[in-house]
Amino acid sequence: MNKSSLIIVIACVALVACSSFPPSSSEIAKVPQVRFGQSLPKEGDYVLLFPAGTPLPVSVAVGGNLFEQEQQATLHVTLKRDVYVFGHFASFDGKNWSRGYQLIKSQLKLEIPQKEGSNAGLLRLDMNLE
Repeated sequence: MNKSSLIIVIACVALVACSSFPPSSSEIAKVPQVRFGQSLPKEGDYVLLFPAGTPLPVSVAVGGNLFEQEQQATLHVTLKRDVYVFGHFASFDGKNWSRGYQLIKSQLKLEIPQKEGSNAGLLRLDMNLE
């Protein structure tokens, strides 16, 4: 490996390493905080707040060429606590940040046919605090 290739590799590794650190409080203070339902900034970073106690719409769709037509539904879920999101980082207080998967464990389950009941299938998403 020549010297210029080594420099490029080191620079790439440094950039990836820096992107894995949680945002600092000064970095968070510089960006707007947007409450879910408000318009998102057209450019730049922002913190998105999903507030506790507020019904949040979640769209669900089942489609593909196996079906006569696609079906969609909107579910409304309510969080037990505030969740702040900044890029791929999340926080419960807007101050202490971690990667989203370190705070919230997500599990997707698909049963065809549904094991219990008469439904043709079950699609379930569980999200639990770590």
